[in-house]
Order: sequence, then structure tokens, then C-alpha cells
Amino acid sequence: MYFGNRDVLRGGQRYAELRSAYPGADIVGCSATGSITNDTIDDHGIVAVALGFARTPIRVAHHQVTQQSESRAAGESVGAALVSDDLAGVFVFADGLRVDGSSLVAGLSAIIGEGPLVVGGMASDPREYAEALVGANCAPCSGMVAAIGFYGNAIRMGHGHANGWDAFGPRRRITRSSGNVLYDLDGKPAIELYQRYLGDEIGSSISWDGVRLPLTISPPEHPEQVLVRAPLAVDDGPASMTFAGHMPEGWIARLMRGNADRLILGAGDAARLARIDGAGDSRGDRLGFIVSCAGRQQLMGQRTEEELEIAGIELGSDVKRIGFYSYGEIGPIAHAARSELHNETMIIASLMEAEI
Repeated sequence: MYFGNRDVLRGGQRYAELRSAYPGADIVGCSATGSITNDTIDDHGIVAVALGFARTPIRVAHHQVTQQSESRAAGESVGAALVSDDLAGVFVFADGLRVDGSSLVAGLSAIIGEGPLVVGGMASDPREYAEALVGANCAPCSGMVAAIGFYGNAIRMGHGHANGWDAFGPRRRITRSSGNVLYDLDGKPAIELYQRYLGDEIGSSISWDGVRLPLTISPPEHPEQVLVRAPLAVDDGPASMTFAGHMPEGWIARLMRGNADRLILGAGDAARLARIDGAGDSRGDRLGFIVSCAGRQQLMGQRTEEELEIAGIELGSDVKRIGFYSYGEIGPIAHAARSELHNETMIIASLMEAEI
């Protein structure tokens, strides 16, 4: 499993080197704004981990997307290739620019159900928003969805997620939306809310201000099931805002704000939830798989490594960590069995094989 700089991965030479080193392995990975190894972030190279199991079969599936409308079908296709009564968990990666992550996860979950743990993330690039790459036993390319299925009762998987953002201001109902495009909150243009806080001239790209002021959304009947949504762009005609995930009509939305200290503490919360306690003896090393949002990295700047350090402390010194900074994080939603696409969130999955 590998993650790395898009320009270094492009062309397939690095994949060929991994294939030469591990000719019989399944090799899956993606491009990233930054790659994670323990407490270190690498923006320019590639990181990889070799995983071997004694009693845990794995299976790799992939699907090529040519247009974003195929995203749900891609999730269903990958789910159909992996579904089994003994499926314990899935790691999934997808092009974060050409694949609709919300629809992808919905399609995958519709096939495999709510039993297996589904975690992963959307491949990213060096914040150019131009091309992201994913590979599944092939040189990484754009438009790809890849997933790894883990099977049997020897595998142990823990998970946690947290964001560290604080909601403020009144709750507003999403009264008009389409997919990830938001038009109205409480019957008024959503753009007016952001103009109130960011000024009248917020422009067509609000990526930096959007990082500072995402929205929290939740179904009205389950306010505890919170998702974070980061705004990407605005359109003056008709007045609308595009977010990095679906904005369902009828859901409740609130503005959020955060600072580096709160986000770092949130990373510790995610790691604490992901710890595998009382799982018996491990046959080998334990792995911590981390997916954090590129927006968090942008907001925290030079303090970004602190969220990795606190995650390492909470997971334990015996847990090796690998992961990447993404354009969307995939994992369970709070107080629910299903997984969803998250923004501005840290997702952690811990992995071990038990002695049985």
C-alpha cells in the first residue's frame, strides 16, 4: 500500500519498482497532497508499507470512472466484487477530482451492507485541483476507484474519527440543494450567510476561507450524526455554493470554526477511539492507517505534524502509522453503522491480526 506525490507517481516508474520488489503482491495506492509515515509528512516523495497475513485472505477490486455520474455504479461494482459473508473490512481509495465520493460510498454500502468497516479517502494532488491518481495492481491513473477487502475472523480493526471544529450560530435547514450544490438555507440563498462573515466579494473560489468556515450538517431526526462539509466555490448566477460532499435537502446546517489547537486535540480523540483494546495477542505488528483532510493541513501549516504526534501517542508506541492527506475522508458516521464521506476530518483505522 503506497501514497505519494502525484508528479512522482505519474508515468508508472515507481509502481514498476514496487512490482519488481513484490512480484506476487497486490499493490494499491494513490496520490496525495502529503503522505504520512508515523510523525512525518512527505510532500514530495512516496511512502509504502508491505502487509502480510497468516490467516486473513484479502481481495482487491477496482473500477474505472469516465464521468462523475458513474460514481455510485463504481461503488456498487467494487462492492459486488468484494461482498462476502466473512468480509470484515474495506479500505477504499478514489480519484478525489473525478469521482463523487458521497455517491461512491452510498453505492458501496448498498451492496456490502453495514457490517464491514469501510474506511479510506479521496486521492489528492498538490492543491492544484487538476489531476489525482489511484492504482490497483496497475500504474496509478485518474478516474480510478480501488478497494482492498479483508476477510475472516483473525483480522481486528478499530476505527475513530474526529474533526475538532466548533459549531456556532443558529441552526439552518437546507431547503434547496442538488447533490453537492447548495442553493438555499431556510429559504434564502446560502451565499448570503458566507457574505455576512467573509464580505461581499468572496469570489468564485473560497478555498482558504472555506477551510476556516466549513458547515456541519446532520439529519434532523439524528442531530448527533454530524458530517463536516467544506465549501469549494460559489456561483453568482444562480446563487449557489459547491461543497466537497452531498448537501441533502431537509438536513440541518451550522457554520463551524476551528483553530490549530482544537484540530490537534480532535486528532487525539480519533486515535483514542481507534485503539484496539482487549483484542488478544497480535501475530505481528499493528498498523495505524490515517486519512486526514488537506484542508486541515492547510489551516494548521507548520503545526500539522502535531496532529500526527498526538495520534501516535494515543494509538501506542507499538503501532506503526501510514496514510495521506486527502480531498475527502471515508469512514463511519458518529452513532451510526454506515460510512459516509467526510470533509475537514481525521479518520484512523487500526489493524492487527490476532492469534486464534
